[in-house]
Amino acid sequence: FGGAPMFYYLLHLYLLLAIGLALTVVLGANHGARYGVEHVWQVWLIALALMPVLYFPCRAFANYKRTSQRAWVRYF
Repeated sequence: FGGAPMFYYLLHLYLLLAIGLALTVVLGANHGARYGVEHVWQVWLIALALMPVLYFPCRAFANYKRTSQRAWVRYF
């Protein structure tokens, strides 16, 4: 994650948005007990579950960032 911190940040936001939209479509618009996050420990559990999922895209982007000559890539 250290080679692409902005990429990780943006990717995890879009992934959480996609998960939320998918759950709304599947389970309905009830954000209460079904899939609502009511405690802080649940937020940390979700964050820990996302880390292994996002590791490989971040590693691939970090490799691309190292080899790319484009200026905008270095921003991420």
